[in-house]
Amino acid sequence: MSDAFQAGYSAYYDLLYHDKDYAAEARFVAELVRRHCGRPPAGVELLDLACGTGRHLVELARLGMVVAGSDRSAAMLEQARRNLERAGVQAALYAHPFQTADRIGRTFDVVTAMFSAVNYLTTDGDIASALGAIGRLLAPGGLFIFDFWNGNAVLEGYSPVRVKDVRVEGRRLLRTGETRLDLVRHAAHVHYTVVIQEDGKVATEFTEDHHLRYYFPQEMVDLLEGHGLEVVQRCPFMHAEAEISGNEAGRESFRAARPHVFRPFTGRGRAAASAAPV
Repeated sequence: MSDAFQAGYSAYYDLLYHDKDYAAEARFVAELVRRHCGRPPAGVELLDLACGTGRHLVELARLGMVVAGSDRSAAMLEQARRNLERAGVQAALYAHPFQTADRIGRTFDVVTAMFSAVNYLTTDGDIASALGAIGRLLAPGGLFIFDFWNGNAVLEGYSPVRVKDVRVEGRRLLRTGETRLDLVRHAAHVHYTVVIQEDGKVATEFTEDHHLRYYFPQEMVDLLEGHGLEVVQRCPFMHAEAEISGNEAGRESFRAARPHVFRPFTGRGRAAASAAPV
């Protein structure tokens, strides 16, 4: 797992993604809940893994869900607490990575992992531990909804350098990302240089390194089913009605849902997912 999500990252994360449509993504999750849980989202108990600064939690709660979040970064959780308090949303927060999230000690109707968070699970051991924990977190009839980088799209849309320039109320954030792909290990190393300006003057400058693994669609199906999760739907991210073609220029969404039984073994859960390029 990457150690990038610490104090520096959490401090500028919401500025970097200030224009991200969290409300629309929450509605996308709610639609999948209606389809596969057979009930409206109001009252559904949902755990968001790798919840970051909690902005998905805020929007999911506004749709009536009873939300909780978990993240391995203390700095991100602290920012999440502030965002939740500002929005008047009550949510339990836990300090667990994917691999040990089942130590929360209870189950949920829905578990989510948004914004390609599963791509930070870079080893076979990481992904195996994570899927095992997620299966134990799902209540009977539960649903796991997540998105991930589609390896086909990563390779097709690869660009070694990308720049994001964000300007909000006198603040400017300039982030340059340099990406190296390892085609043997299906891995991406992204080196970021971040410059934050306040009123035209440099206030902060630092670098970060993110280590990720990209997954291919059938590879993800095999991983899910190998851990007792039945795939009930795959679609391009934010397009619940569409079918994936294998090389969408975006994230692929999977829904792996409710616990089911394989004879003679008992499996856990189904899944839903999505994928995106670097």
